[in-house]
Amino acid sequence: MRKKLLSVLLFWLVILGGFVGYREYLLRTGAQVLLHTMPVDPRDIFMGDYIRLGYPISMIDMSKLAGASSTSPVLSFESGDTVYVMLTRQDDGSYAASRISKGPQPGALQIRGTVSYQSGTVLYVSYGIEQYYIPEGSGAGLGMASGKKIDVIVALSSDGTPAIKELLLNGAEAHF
Repeated sequence: MRKKLLSVLLFWLVILGGFVGYREYLLRTGAQVLLHTMPVDPRDIFMGDYIRLGYPISMIDMSKLAGASSTSPVLSFESGDTVYVMLTRQDDGSYAASRISKGPQPGALQIRGTVSYQSGTVLYVSYGIEQYYIPEGSGAGLGMASGKKIDVIVALSSDGTPAIKELLLNGAEAHF
């Protein structure tokens, strides 16, 4: 009985350690990109203080992407589809969507997302980095978001999995 209990505990420790280890590995070794945001400052009674983030790459006008023309057909996506958005560095150092694909593109700097819905040529995509949790009680300080530019440094794994590495307020690291 004791061996079974220890085996179950060890199993769950390995599983939890694997999740934490993978996330830490991604944050330390993933390609870093700077993304502009469109923040909202909510509070959730169960989750605490967090910032809800929106990104320009979450609303992709596919007619304006590289290779699109008035004669080329616009790709069609369904809600829940996995997509890979290729990113290109802009003059200001941030990254923007340049192409979109239904499958990963080897060697490309890409972020993996899930289609929320499509309206005409505009594709709405979520990436799993739309919330950033902050220490309890510091949410009031994020009224600081009003009038300030908030950017996010995101680490990307080779398969496009994103993780928020750092929050920037007016170009400087945010401290809570």
